[in-house]
Amino acid sequence: MKHYPESKVILPTRDVDGWHASCLLTVYQRSKDPVLQLLSLIDTPSRRYYTLLQKLQDLLYRGDFAKYGKEVFNDHNADLRQRVPAERLLEYRVEHGWEPLCEFLEMDIPDSEFPRSNDQGSFWKGCRARDIRIAKEKVTMAIPVGCFVLASVVYRLASRWRVE
Repeated sequence: MKHYPESKVILPTRDVDGWHASCLLTVYQRSKDPVLQLLSLIDTPSRRYYTLLQKLQDLLYRGDFAKYGKEVFNDHNADLRQRVPAERLLEYRVEHGWEPLCEFLEMDIPDSEFPRSNDQGSFWKGCRARDIRIAKEKVTMAIPVGCFVLASVVYRLASRWRVE
């Protein structure tokens, strides 16, 4: 608020226990995901993503989301409520849809339905789709290299047999 005093702040709110349980099964679990860990060994963007998730766990949740997640959530919300003037803060629940959000932002309500895709199933479906795409890319790149290496070895062996 110091640098942009006229800005509006949207604080997505929800039940802390539900949020914590959801995060434990999604973002936190992804930070421990063995598939992502494996991809991070062979793919630079995956390594950056994996590292980011690890750093976020360390920085935001003192390295232990399961233990400190709820406390950090509550502290963050309290901090925003203290620092942002009430008329500039919307405590917003996603299940309320477009109306309060658009009213606060002084915008028209879109004709489209409010998106609701932030659930555990959608999260993991997106993660696995990304993982499969990356794995296919790596295999597609590895096959020509493997064929070249194999052909080189066969050629060298065949060359030795002809000479002897």
